[in-house]
Amino acid sequence: MPPGSSSAHEIRLRPLRGACIVGVPMAPLLTTKEVCGLLRISRDQLYKLVNTGRLRASLVGRNYKFRESDVEKFLDSTATKK
Repeated sequence: MPPGSSSAHEIRLRPLRGACIVGVPMAPLLTTKEVCGLLRISRDQLYKLVNTGRLRASLVGRNYKFRESDVEKFLDSTATKK
């Protein structure tokens, strides 16, 4: 079969924003800048939340990455209750 062609049994993966392990897409990861923009806080305030354990983050190389679900959980935990 010529290169670039696909058979009925071949699975072709497209590049995704985020990561992909064995064809299973992961949720996109947010950067520090994106989370600061969403929460409308400074980078220093974001680092304090991470260092105190209030917001989960993964250190990828030298940069923090955040799951959208972790940011949502943080927002839910800070919501005021009536």
